[in-house]
Amino acid sequence: CLTGHAHVSLTSEFRLFLRSLLCFLLLSCASMDSSKGAFDTADGAEAGMGMDDEQANMLWDEISGYTAWTQHEQWEGVVSSDDGTHGAYVQIWFNEPVEQTFAGEGMDTMPDGAILVKEGYDDAAGTPVNGVTAMKKIPGFSPENGDWFWASYEPDGTINSSGSVAFCIGCHSVGQDAVRFVSW
Repeated sequence: CLTGHAHVSLTSEFRLFLRSLLCFLLLSCASMDSSKGAFDTADGAEAGMGMDDEQANMLWDEISGYTAWTQHEQWEGVVSSDDGTHGAYVQIWFNEPVEQTFAGEGMDTMPDGAILVKEGYDDAAGTPVNGVTAMKKIPGFSPENGDWFWASYEPDGTINSSGSVAFCIGCHSVGQDAVRFVSW
């Protein structure tokens, strides 16, 4: 541009890259706090693993086979993401306590044991899986945040962040009991 003003045009792919990079950096910073509070390894936990990471490993085992879980009728299959945080496209599954809450009347919050799982993708075909994020309501875990436990994983189950992840809490604070994709 000859007028002395720089003109920058960002492609949607580059904006998605920048958004993903920002999310990665935020989750990386948040995961630094989850490693505090390492505990005695006599209970079988890996050396240096914090309690949040141990809980995240147990949650990973618990969500095994989640792709056979229920999806909300308004969010079946791969759908375009509202904000691209988890990828340009996402898919969400939930366990039976969540299903019962959605079907019930007069339930304002999710019950203890409620689990929601989200996969993020680059394209509408759902490939590749960029990551897996899960949230589980655990009684007494974090009362100030609705008792939600958060975990972000690589597709192979490697933990990116876990616990009371500030980025997750901040984003989901606008949802009904931290559930953003639908109200009931």
